[in-house]
Amino acid sequence: MKTQHTPTPWQINKNNYCKIEVPKINSDNTFEIAMLNNATNAAHIVKCVNLHDELVEALNVLMMYGDNCDSHPEFENLLKRAKGGDL
Repeated sequence: MKTQHTPTPWQINKNNYCKIEVPKINSDNTFEIAMLNNATNAAHIVKCVNLHDELVEALNVLMMYGDNCDSHPEFENLLKRAKGGDL
């Protein structure tokens, strides 16, 4: 069984842009899960995490309904990696 990641949306702490915070379950509050030394990296991590599930779903749809997916075998490998397969 795979371990579930911390629920999204992740966010940047408004007072310290190097802190990544996530929602507490059943609460309007957040808690810190990471402190980075670079605000740009923190923002990039948050953006990637928050978009991941939507991008995986879009790639799934492309694989199912795309006209020419057979000519792009890298999509299948990319989808496997995005779902937690081989990196």
